Amino acid sequence: MESSQLFKLKPGQTVYKESQPARANLYFILYGQVEATSVKLKGARLGEVMGIGWILGEEILYSEDNTAQIIRLEKCEALVDTCVLTLKVQDLINMAEKKAGTGGGGTLKPDY
Repeated sequence: MESSQLFKLKPGQTVYKESQPARANLYFILYGQVEATSVKLKGARLGEVMGIGWILGEEILYSEDNTAQIIRLEKCEALVDTCVLTLKVQDLINMAEKKAGTGGGGTLKPDY
């Protein structure tokens, strides 16, 4: 995934799969519901069903070694039609480092 983006999932589609290397992304649930399960635990649900406002993949933020590969320990699957905003961790860092006064508002143009 090259940049931050929105993607929609149908029931049964996955945000990410167990045992895959984690990308440096966070996933914000804008609508819908997902659940995390583990094949190693015979499909057991990990935690509760997640919905609007939940963030997935946050373990990528807590890695002490930026060069170490993080392997997903769960599968995250949509239960209903779901929309997820994928945000690269570097984009999040860039937002935190930008000064509030330079948000680019001066370049916005009316759309009407």
